[in-house]
Amino acid sequence: MNGMEVAEVSVEALISAVREGAILIDVRTASEYARGHVPGAINLPLFDDQKRGNLLIAFAKQNRAAAFAMARRVIRPDIERFLSKVAAMIDGRMQLKYSCGSVSNVSFVVYLYCWHGGMRSSTLAWFLRQSALPGLLDCRVLRDGYRAFRRFVSSRWSSLAQEKVKRGPEAEARRIHYETEPSVESPQICIVGGRTGVGKTRVLHALRDAGEQVIDLEGVARHRGSVFGWVGRSSIQPTSEHFANLAVCQWTAKKPRWVFVEDEGPHVGKCSVHPGLFQLMRHSPLVINIVAEKKLRLHVLLEDYASIGQHTDDKWSRTMFESVGKLHRRLGRDQTEALQFLLDSRDYAAVANGLLQYYDNMYDMHLGKLRATGRLSRTVITDPRPRQGKIIEVNAFPIARQCEKPVTIQPGSLDIHRLTKDVLAVATAFAS
Repeated sequence: MNGMEVAEVSVEALISAVREGAILIDVRTASEYARGHVPGAINLPLFDDQKRGNLLIAFAKQNRAAAFAMARRVIRPDIERFLSKVAAMIDGRMQLKYSCGSVSNVSFVVYLYCWHGGMRSSTLAWFLRQSALPGLLDCRVLRDGYRAFRRFVSSRWSSLAQEKVKRGPEAEARRIHYETEPSVESPQICIVGGRTGVGKTRVLHALRDAGEQVIDLEGVARHRGSVFGWVGRSSIQPTSEHFANLAVCQWTAKKPRWVFVEDEGPHVGKCSVHPGLFQLMRHSPLVINIVAEKKLRLHVLLEDYASIGQHTDDKWSRTMFESVGKLHRRLGRDQTEALQFLLDSRDYAAVANGLLQYYDNMYDMHLGKLRATGRLSRTVITDPRPRQGKIIEVNAFPIARQCEKPVTIQPGSLDIHRLTKDVLAVATAFAS
């Protein structure tokens, strides 16, 4: 088809448009979409996996013209369905704009992408433009498609070292992980750390509510990061590829003083932290280590992992029992069975207390060592040298201690307001 030229947009422009509520359509197959996509995109596949496979075979064994002719035959029966779905989405967005008092004569813009910004997205963009009245609809495709977005994700996390890791031998990979620092253009990350139960995730959420820039890795991964990470998470985890996509889109276009990230390991549940991001985290100039008394930590753990609404659920009880059992190789059979007995007895405070020593040792090792994942093997490489950033302790207190105003929160709960202010004060003083 001649005259099928469609305006293209960059990855940055596309992300900005989606944040403002633009319609973004991923025309790749459902399986491609499931592996990873631009956050906010709606999947309206042009082909299914089998049809796409046949087209690729035609392209490889014959030529582009033959593949294109086959594509036109394949999409003809489904094009009206596609156009109807897009029209319904546009109508819904327009109704929403009118209800909010926003009336504009500017044409509505729909964004599309496929794998490399070629035949699939351009074809459907052309059909959309032809189906609308002149001036009412504009279509734009992502330049170089989804692969350009994936390059953006890697470059955002300083991907140069990771590319060398992929190409080089294992010894070179280890050297790069230890010696290569992130680019000077990389944003400043402030790590929010501390032993389990000090309220790290609560601080991150409070910082985000206060307008600070936060990357909530556990929220993005839908997992708390330990064998008990499923608690409070109702949906399955994304793929590691899409996990990286979601994380990079939590980064705003502005350049904040700090980006606050929880002190995670290289994996959050089944999701692998992008090696570039993990390297940035391990080279963070500031690590805020939250410390709290055991009594307060146990209170926080019971609120987060064993609230009344949770432990009265039979599924929670069964899964918690199984999760404790998964630690038998690290805790030993006797301690594991003792914890399971306490769990059956509903002595959740004793269970939490029994697990603290194990998790405290794990975090202390994580805090004090520069650790990186070996991309060429499944082992974890550890280096006895301490982290390069400055570690500053911030104390957490219960709400009843030095409370500034009356509150309705249960006495003994974490004073998140005070803790958040103290974390911000430390970060501000360090940056000045």
